[in-house]
Amino acid sequence: MAILIRSRKIDLIQLARDLNESPDPSMSKIVLRDLITSSKYYKEEEAKELLEVITAERLETEQQQKLEQQEQLSIEKLRLEVELSRNVNQSASLNNGQASRVKSLDEIVKLVRLLTVKVPNKSDGWDYFFSSLEKAFANENVSDEFKPKVLLCMLGDKVSNLLVNLGEEELKDYESLKQVVLKEKNFDKPKVTEIKKFTCFTCGSDKHFKRDCPKNKGIDNKRLNVNKVSTEGMELENGTVAARVDLLGKVIPRRDIEDKLSKLVKTSISVDGKLVHALVDSGTEITVVKKELVPGISVEGASTIYLKGIFGPAVKCPLVYVPIGLATGGQVNVVHQQVLCALPEVLVEDVLLPPDVLDMLGGARSEENSLAQSSQDLRWKFR
Repeated sequence: MAILIRSRKIDLIQLARDLNESPDPSMSKIVLRDLITSSKYYKEEEAKELLEVITAERLETEQQQKLEQQEQLSIEKLRLEVELSRNVNQSASLNNGQASRVKSLDEIVKLVRLLTVKVPNKSDGWDYFFSSLEKAFANENVSDEFKPKVLLCMLGDKVSNLLVNLGEEELKDYESLKQVVLKEKNFDKPKVTEIKKFTCFTCGSDKHFKRDCPKNKGIDNKRLNVNKVSTEGMELENGTVAARVDLLGKVIPRRDIEDKLSKLVKTSISVDGKLVHALVDSGTEITVVKKELVPGISVEGASTIYLKGIFGPAVKCPLVYVPIGLATGGQVNVVHQQVLCALPEVLVEDVLLPPDVLDMLGGARSEENSLAQSSQDLRWKFR
């Protein structure tokens, strides 16, 4: 029965047990099929209906387990946030009465995410992700106690199945959690398969395709169809006209073309104290700064990243933290943020700036302006 071969192995094992057989989990699907069909209780239609019921029950169980894992992840995230807030409040109360702003878990995760590359969708990007994450931890002075909590919040549903298999102590240890994630994600790496070799369907040669095969040409070595341009509308010699081109086409004004193109958004920023223009690029996942703009920043021993544009090969660039701030009214804003940047040798624009980093810089500037205004109001009040 063909349906047996198309079914999952776990379903075939359960079907064999329902037919009063004793299958071994190590059996292949072919052996399980023979075991089922040779059973004295086997009847094709009844076995087919029973297999459909077994499959439906398994899918329902898997769906229920997935919902329970997601619910458990939400509860764990809420518990971690409450615990983090309580610990930060306790630390603030021991600060000799000095006022300190309590950051929630979401705020810490947001700050770390701005300094870290995006969570990878492919298995070969996790090593680089953790390298970037640990540099962000060091930059924000995140304690060892909070590192696993921030990591779990950043990964979200990608590691929901890990909570079922890990104990409470392992969830509190960043290094243990990191190794578990790397082990599971590296297991999903695709295997390299042999590249299929294409050949001509006419003669079997691997030097050309069928459309270019010499056997498709005439005795006089002419191509069957020759595409040529005729300006007079007459039949051409030495070939059959396959298409004509009218050279008197309509000329579209440049302004009409530019009106249909997306407008490029640029902004003035300060890069390590130098005023430059940045192109806001929604397709950029990391801030890119021309290397010559930051000669004072050392790249020795820095991590690297490969940048790939729409043309040309990938370019290897160092990764460093660069102080960047927005420019206001021609003056560079004194508020600078340490932003993780790639430094290519050659770049058409001075800086490529992702929109989320621009929003972060704008938020820092607004906060500084608010503090300056409050300070000015206090000075006027006590005069």
